Amino acid sequence: MTPEEPNAATDDAPVRPFVQRIAGALQLQAAVYDEIAADRDATNQSAVVVAIAALAQALGGPERIPMEELPFALAWAYFSWLVPGTLVWVTATRVLALEADLPRVLRCVGFATAPQALWILGLLSAGSAPFEMALGVLIFGLALVANVLAIRQAFAVTTVRALQAFLLGFLAFAAVAIVLGFLFAQMGTEIAA
Repeated sequence: MTPEEPNAATDDAPVRPFVQRIAGALQLQAAVYDEIAADRDATNQSAVVVAIAALAQALGGPERIPMEELPFALAWAYFSWLVPGTLVWVTATRVLALEADLPRVLRCVGFATAPQALWILGLLSAGSAPFEMALGVLIFGLALVANVLAIRQAFAVTTVRALQAFLLGFLAFAAVAIVLGFLFAQMGTEIAA
């Protein structure tokens, strides 16, 4: 049975404003991820969340990026959203026989990048390594839980099944990265991480 995907604009349930959706995603509210999964119009919002997260990381993360490199950071953020999200969908639907359409999964996984927006707090660190490390651990933990929650709500499955889908998607992405790294190495080019 495929999870229902009504258009939120026609659904009777109230639709949260965009900023409240981001806050709900940061607070790991399952109801917010359900709303995002069901709202076909939220795909563009997910793309904006990915961009906000990328800019916050570029400006406040441990490896700050010069302004002229921001377009590359943004392109990498979209690649890091679309490719792993697609691989999660492919492995979950083909290997685990879960059901959801790709846009639904990408919407949820896009909002799961919201914890990375907390990197903007890195601007307050004044180069403090312990602060940046603590912030990094917090963001990593939140992002991990947010991704599993996003997958759970996108596929309307248990947390265990969502964790399985997440791990399979991660392994598929790692395999793709290794193959691409090998191909680029054969061409004499290094991939910057």
